Amino acid sequence: FSFSPPSTTTMRLQDDDEEPMLAATTATTAAGSTRRYSNPPISNGSCRSVDDLIEESIIAHDEKQRKLARQYQAVGAVLLALTSVVSLGVALVAFAARPNVDGGYVEQNAHHSSSGSGDELSAGGTGTTSSGTGAALDLDLPTSFSDLQQKQIERYKGNRSLMISVHITHHAGTTFCSEMKRWGPVPQFACMGGDNWKEHADIAAFHHDRPWNATATASRADMVRKHFHMISWEFGKVPHPPLNVTHWEYENLLSVYITRNPMDRLLSGGGDTNRRYGSVEHRTADQWWNYANSTYTDNFALNRLTGGTCVDGENTSGECLEAGKKLLNRFTIILDQDCLSESIAALARLLDKPEPNHDESRAYKKVPKSAAASAKDRIHHEDVYEYLLKRNTMDIALYVWSKSKSLVKCDSLEENDEVQGQGNGESKL
Repeated sequence: FSFSPPSTTTMRLQDDDEEPMLAATTATTAAGSTRRYSNPPISNGSCRSVDDLIEESIIAHDEKQRKLARQYQAVGAVLLALTSVVSLGVALVAFAARPNVDGGYVEQNAHHSSSGSGDELSAGGTGTTSSGTGAALDLDLPTSFSDLQQKQIERYKGNRSLMISVHITHHAGTTFCSEMKRWGPVPQFACMGGDNWKEHADIAAFHHDRPWNATATASRADMVRKHFHMISWEFGKVPHPPLNVTHWEYENLLSVYITRNPMDRLLSGGGDTNRRYGSVEHRTADQWWNYANSTYTDNFALNRLTGGTCVDGENTSGECLEAGKKLLNRFTIILDQDCLSESIAALARLLDKPEPNHDESRAYKKVPKSAAASAKDRIHHEDVYEYLLKRNTMDIALYVWSKSKSLVKCDSLEENDEVQGQGNGESKL
């Protein structure tokens, strides 16, 4: 720092506390050169020039500015954090208070109406036993959804994901469809099709196509979602192409599968089955054996889930079972038909939809026959029953495994009922 003042100038330097530091005098010599003189040394006895003192003053000033800047930055960071917290709180309040876009239904309480399960569940000898917690009116939902499944669920709640129910015939698909009609628009014929599907030009061309292949899944799901919140794919026959070709991982697709005890399912014969083999109540021994060796009783669900490529009665391999598990693991949600009303109620809570109405819902009104009698009691022929158990070993194993993956663990509901019944002096035996 240098300067050339007039002939004689006195300059006063002050520190940050406005205390006098030093007076410096400069003089111009006859030769025109400039010399700088300092006042006597300061109290600490050091001899420092005006340049030194000015430099020290500048350094002290810069340090003070940096200190103030750090303080301002700290205050700014705190204010930014507080603003973020307030914004998040406002967003959560707004989200909780949002209106029901599907019609403002009043939610009803669910009531326990579980069906009984026969001892055939242990016959397969493989699979994972189910476990979990739950109660009729306060069911615990699983926390093991993957990131993708969470995204599919949230996008459905945001009216972006299409729900597809993979309906194996006699797996409660009709009851599930009746509940879905309360949640929003669905195809009028069994949630699969009908005039209200064909009237939409953008989706009419693939009215009967199912399942969709991987390249068509995203575009078709997005187009169908514009008109329906849910559709059903029912498979009484083995699907071609197989179900594993669908892009179940598409984030705007929420898939639901209802699992059922194979021994109960094979006793749910429809019109064609009853015409061929007689009704369950009046079937003769010969009719029972003919039925027991038909395609209707050969690992029915596993056969449809795996595309009919590996099922072979009691010779069905473990690899076939794993193929079925692999497909079910790709679905978003599994429900257990054994406690269907509680399962649909839990699904409604998960998706912010109205729960089944106890007085009106088909889920409560239609009680399966398996709730009153086991498969063994209904078949009446022990040799036929044992043969069917052995023939469907892998289908039963798949069911036992899928129960452990279901949204509601039906076995835990039954255990709670047993405890309550014992407390009241009652017994389920």
